[in-house]
Amino acid sequence: MTAENQTSFASTNKSGVAAEKPPVILVHGAFASGFVWGHVAAKLQGAGHEVVTIDLPGRPANPMTPDKVSLDLYRDMVVTALETIKRPAIVVGHSFAGIVIAAAAEKSPERIKTLVFVAAYLPHDGDSLLSLAQQDHDAKIGPHLQIDKEKGIAVVEYTARAELFANDGPEPLKVKLPSLILDEPVTPLVTPAARLTTNVRP
Repeated sequence: MTAENQTSFASTNKSGVAAEKPPVILVHGAFASGFVWGHVAAKLQGAGHEVVTIDLPGRPANPMTPDKVSLDLYRDMVVTALETIKRPAIVVGHSFAGIVIAAAAEKSPERIKTLVFVAAYLPHDGDSLLSLAQQDHDAKIGPHLQIDKEKGIAVVEYTARAELFANDGPEPLKVKLPSLILDEPVTPLVTPAARLTTNVRP
């Protein structure tokens, strides 16, 4: 895991008592890494939050062969970050990471202040990214997704990446984005989320 840790700045609540802003953990989605949170992390840090940006296993900053990667391992990366912070945190998940942060909340609900799902999947017990994606009739990625069973990875067709991941983004982003999209270990994408409940405090 890579982390950008900044000391929290004190703020003042309505009673005039100094209070620390809650830490924030940012979890990227499939085919990405922590780089996607760059501008968001900077703004949160500027507002006085301690920020931890996670690189899930199997990324360049957290290398691991696909056969070693699992949904449980993704979950435990978030739980470890929560344990390191030692204070209840706001945990943010983008896209596929909705499944990851929901699993982390199931394991360590007392360490989470709030869950934030950003264009993210909110799973029920037994849901996987694959099963949820199959229910999304507006999804465009299917024809451009290749599964390399021998390597255990999912690969997005290079020429389709700009429109799939930044279809309404500025042209400079569309030019740069395809080379930033990563191959994704398959196992976490097809693993059902288990024992999910609503026991996270609001």
